[in-house]
Amino acid sequence: MTARCETFFVATCAIVACLALPSCGNQNLWNRDFGQAPATTVTAPRVTGYWEGQVTMGEVRAKIEPQSITLALKCDKAGKILSQGSAPIVFNTDNPVRMTLVEDLSSGKDEKCGFRFFKGNEFRYRLRENGVLELDFAGSAVAEFKKLSD
Repeated sequence: MTARCETFFVATCAIVACLALPSCGNQNLWNRDFGQAPATTVTAPRVTGYWEGQVTMGEVRAKIEPQSITLALKCDKAGKILSQGSAPIVFNTDNPVRMTLVEDLSSGKDEKCGFRFFKGNEFRYRLRENGVLELDFAGSAVAEFKKLSD
């Protein structure tokens, strides 16, 4: 019985720890604290990492990984209405450089506000010398992003 209790305790602790870590779950990007440190400088033409910018609908954060993109939109000034979605991408490095969605990217049908991009939509991007990322959301909006973290 003691070994079972110990196993249960260890498993419970592991689950609680995983839920507390942002890398273990699909945590909303707006719940992630990047601290007061100055923005990460971009020294190479890499666009992977965490980014923050502004679009017409509100503030947006992006997590760009080699094979996926996650977008989180703040839909009101108070930051109480949030929407988030994620989808796999493929990077195309021929001119113009772009990320192409492999699946639909949407914030979900139950969201009060949100976004929807379709499989095959292209997000063209340009990384300027000052480290600002210009991202074109499939021709619907162009936003400037500052890098928050790798």
